[in-house]
Amino acid sequence: MTQLRQVSSDIQNVLSGIPGAISVTDDVGTEMKTYEVKPDPAKLNLFNVNEKDLSQTLRIATEGLEVTTLQKGEDSLDVTLYAKEQTADPVERMNKMNVPKQSGGTVSVRELGTITPGMMIKSIHHLNQTRTITIRSFAQDRLPDEIVKDLKAQLAQYSLPSGFTIEYGGENEERNDAFVSIGKLSIIVVLLIYIIMVMQFYSLSIPLLILSTVYLAAGGAVIGLFLTGSPIGFMALMGLVSLAGIVVRNGIILIEFIEQAREKGLPLYEAVTEAGKARLRPILLTMATAIGGLLPMTVMGGNLWRPMGITIISGLIYSTLLTLIVVPCLFVILAKWRDARALKKGGHVNRHAADTAHSG
Repeated sequence: MTQLRQVSSDIQNVLSGIPGAISVTDDVGTEMKTYEVKPDPAKLNLFNVNEKDLSQTLRIATEGLEVTTLQKGEDSLDVTLYAKEQTADPVERMNKMNVPKQSGGTVSVRELGTITPGMMIKSIHHLNQTRTITIRSFAQDRLPDEIVKDLKAQLAQYSLPSGFTIEYGGENEERNDAFVSIGKLSIIVVLLIYIIMVMQFYSLSIPLLILSTVYLAAGGAVIGLFLTGSPIGFMALMGLVSLAGIVVRNGIILIEFIEQAREKGLPLYEAVTEAGKARLRPILLTMATAIGGLLPMTVMGGNLWRPMGITIISGLIYSTLLTLIVVPCLFVILAKWRDARALKKGGHVNRHAADTAHSG
């Protein structure tokens, strides 16, 4: 443990010298002062004193002994007993205290054994059954990735004792775990959205077309995070998952308007044009209101909520503007392919009728 603490101290010194690393600590901390009591079993038997009574007496002189509780209205107050006499030497104060004997009367602590002061660490932590010390630091004016990169470069010249290893965790480890968890969640979200759209349009291809807006939103979110210098962390990923449900709505409504226009007999290009004209203002207004609602969280949310706000706002702007262009274009391609396939299938089934119509 002494060697492990020395390694921890060396790494803390290196980390403290890296710009941007502040409040460098470990989970062991400084040693606390202790008092070791070594009772003499022969004297305990001689004076008819048990170790429990000796321990409770010494607690009165150190941390105090909880003796009862008092009820004050709805609150329960603990009553703790402390030694009244305070001396400069705690060992002397404990030696002068009296321990009750089971046969009656008392005997001083100094008659029952010896008390020696010492130092002890507060806790010994283990990770995967291996004794471990975790060093922590906060980042200021720099990204954690940059600080860890500098730390790795400096520790590459550090000679570790045999049997010791260094592992890097913190925000990087949490981010990797978040990627896995949110990756699974996003798959479920996309599948649910796809199933709902299949039930609405009675088609397997149109929902795939609408889901293209999710990829547009993801691209816009990454661009926004890059331009603002925000990290891709857990909250940014949560914003990306939330964004998927928001941007799909615009595509659904736009395709629905195009389908309704075609059912009324409008040609393909005219139906797409009319749907774009009808939905342009509502789509832009809903985008503006969503951005307005997210601005306070983005501006005043600090490092926790700011990445989520930037992700949703940038993804919403990027996907909304491109939805008005990409989705209609993809729908025209899909509609032409479906019409051509239907015409080919109809001509194969009733070839004579098709030839007659062509001749006419």
